[in-house]
Amino acid sequence: MNARHRLSRTSTLVIAVGAAVSVLCGTTVPSAERRVQARAGPELPPRLVDDACGRQVVLLGESPTHGFGVSMRLKAELVRAVVERCHVDAVFFESGVYDFLKIDADLRSGRPVGPATLMAAVGLLWNNADVAPLISFLADRANHGHLVLGGLDDQIGRGTYAQHSMAADLVRPLEGDEKAACLATLRKHTEWQYTADAPYSVNDRTRILDCLDRIRSKLPRSNTTDLTMTDSVARWLARDFPVAAGAALAAQQFSARDASMFDNFQVLMARLPARSKVVVWTATVHAARDLSAVPGREGSRSLGSLIAREYGNQLFSLGMSAHAGTFARTGQPPAKLPDPPAASLEANALARAHDDLRYLTQHDLSELGAAPSRLMGTAFVAAQWDRIFDGVVVVREERPPDFARPASELRLGRAARGHVRRAE
Repeated sequence: MNARHRLSRTSTLVIAVGAAVSVLCGTTVPSAERRVQARAGPELPPRLVDDACGRQVVLLGESPTHGFGVSMRLKAELVRAVVERCHVDAVFFESGVYDFLKIDADLRSGRPVGPATLMAAVGLLWNNADVAPLISFLADRANHGHLVLGGLDDQIGRGTYAQHSMAADLVRPLEGDEKAACLATLRKHTEWQYTADAPYSVNDRTRILDCLDRIRSKLPRSNTTDLTMTDSVARWLARDFPVAAGAALAAQQFSARDASMFDNFQVLMARLPARSKVVVWTATVHAARDLSAVPGREGSRSLGSLIAREYGNQLFSLGMSAHAGTFARTGQPPAKLPDPPAASLEANALARAHDDLRYLTQHDLSELGAAPSRLMGTAFVAAQWDRIFDGVVVVREERPPDFARPASELRLGRAARGHVRRAE
């Protein structure tokens, strides 16, 4: 069945894979199959695949550090397994919505998407040999009309269509001097052409928003692609120049970004057949059903909580953690994970087992009660995790992702504002 046509089938499965929007110019897909086989690790628990197939919406979390390579490989394998076994029709990424809308338009026009283009859209955080086989698989499925691809985030990443080419496409409804002025205004921001003497200011944002309003006023309601792009840019800019500070600011920014991702989630879902099933690959903090009882996260509203409000028990939210090992953020040297406390979720999960990982069901999490865990990062915080996730995978020994390029080449240096993905 061709996933690009709204057919009569009432139960399709969509996988939304979350990624951030930071992408370096010239992103390439590593030739990864041989390298990943050489680093083969834990196998997917069959119960996990069954649970992922059994709900309408599945959110796949991972450490907010995005530095756990074994977890990434397992998630990539889980996505492929669910796509192959459960009649998945779409895969969404938490990455920038813009590049995926362009990919979708190209596919609808008969222009195939290559793995390198898809990897650039997915973003730098997942440009590694652990995820690369999945990217090639998804590109092939999309090119054959068996899969719809999408992005959720409103942030703009380096080296992407959104950074370099989107502005010219968005101003097409305008004419003459108005078109030229808005093109210059948008490009100044997406390509970060500000200087120390003339930095980005509230007035710059006002000019950008004015251009977006002018563009929207000339777009037909049927042009959901450009409307979604302009709306997403506006929501992204709305988080600039905040008045709050400290923890309140962090919660405010986090919640606003997740609300924006939910808006795009709804737009993409509206393009699919009714009752489509969805899986979202993202960080555990975004996958969480409810953060209100997590220390340090009490004021944050996650993407998962917004989806839970609409889908209820049809949502399956998966967290991922590790008992021990090392991790590395993109472009950073490896670091050792802190040892888990004896009472932690991670220590308890593997205390009586010799397996490389354990999948904890919601019942298992409930039996553990309130326990410290590093599900929210590298530090341990205690919470009743069965109220936050429907299941958790604990890996015995983590390692950094198998980066596509040496760490020295991945270092971003002094990042231009907005073009490097914020933490989480």
